[in-house]
Amino acid sequence: MAGLALAPGCRRPPAPPTRTPQRASAARKPFAGAHGRVEVGEIVVADPAGKRVWRASAQSIDWDYDKQQAVLRDVQCQFIEDGKLALEARAPLVTAYTGERRVALEGGVTARAPATQTSLRADRLQWNVEDKEVYATGNVKYVRGNIALTGPRLRADLALKRARLEGGVHMRAVQPLDVK
Repeated sequence: MAGLALAPGCRRPPAPPTRTPQRASAARKPFAGAHGRVEVGEIVVADPAGKRVWRASAQSIDWDYDKQQAVLRDVQCQFIEDGKLALEARAPLVTAYTGERRVALEGGVTARAPATQTSLRADRLQWNVEDKEVYATGNVKYVRGNIALTGPRLRADLALKRARLEGGVHMRAVQPLDVK
């Protein structure tokens, strides 16, 4: 039978560390550290009642659970208000801040409000669930009927019925007006 003996000058191996149990109130988030990529996917944002208010399809979606955000590329999205389509938009890049329930479209945004036959083009467009308004910045062009307005900034309701352009606004007729 073999035994374990310590030779002179050797020390005992350190005792294994004791583990303190975690308190129930300090429980880890179940998906902490989770991140990933989905090729060709869809993401949805809902209001506090659980109704869909924004839906997007994209070529790729990179998500990070800890940051509560998703980055979408080559995106087509729909903004829904009172159960109806209010605004359709396209953008090369969209960041969805899921914890804040807001989205930022970037890289050249085009948008169209079907109910009002109004279109919008801008470098960037931001929207959040609570205020139901869109904020466009950079080379903004707002077209309704045969009038086009351009400027650096726009604030509008989701269906683009009411809009306010600021910062050196220019107006022109898209087609000749029939004035009598």
